[in-house]
Amino acid sequence: MAAVAEFPDDNSVHPLLLPSAPPDQNAAVHPSRRLATTSFTVAAVACLSLLLASLTAYAFWPSDPTLTIVRLRLTKVKIHTVPFPSVDITVRVTVEVRNVDVYSVGLTRLDVVVSYRGKRLGEVTAAGEGMPAVVVGALTTSYLEAEMEVNGIGVLSDGLLLMRDLKRGKVPFGTVAEVGGRLGFLSSFGFPFKAKMSCEVLLNTHNGTIVRQGCNI
Repeated sequence: MAAVAEFPDDNSVHPLLLPSAPPDQNAAVHPSRRLATTSFTVAAVACLSLLLASLTAYAFWPSDPTLTIVRLRLTKVKIHTVPFPSVDITVRVTVEVRNVDVYSVGLTRLDVVVSYRGKRLGEVTAAGEGMPAVVVGALTTSYLEAEMEVNGIGVLSDGLLLMRDLKRGKVPFGTVAEVGGRLGFLSSFGFPFKAKMSCEVLLNTHNGTIVRQGCNI
């Protein structure tokens, strides 16, 4: 009689779960991955350093102050009839000097030229002992005044037009203002500079205000 093999019922078979081995903490990282991470870090630090250096250079790079003619007044107008018709005027110009740097500005020279209808009337210059020490602090504004007398403007030429403009109350003037000095923490050891501004000004002679102004550097 043949022997019959007996197999266990399927419901009594259970899977055998074996614990997996923990990852090796000392497993080596692939060299190419480590090199890529290091290169990215170095590039990021280099870019950040370059950005900070550029911002610092922009903030501390010296630049010339800006000039603006903020006021122009005729303080005296006198008409002569003898020995020949002529006009005398006194012009006072106020120049705004704006320092946009983090350094102080020491002003040592001021030149102002005034013209009328394209013709130069006169120039006033203050420099050296003739100009008081003016220091414009960092990121601040200062004002300078210059006054000039122009005598004997002939009526047969520009004087006739000037008297007509004076009667209307609006006189067109051309102004050129230039300042010079030194830029730096110590004005005596700073960088020399010059700043210049040319303006066409329409002056209201009734109240001494500037009606219109167009300037260029």
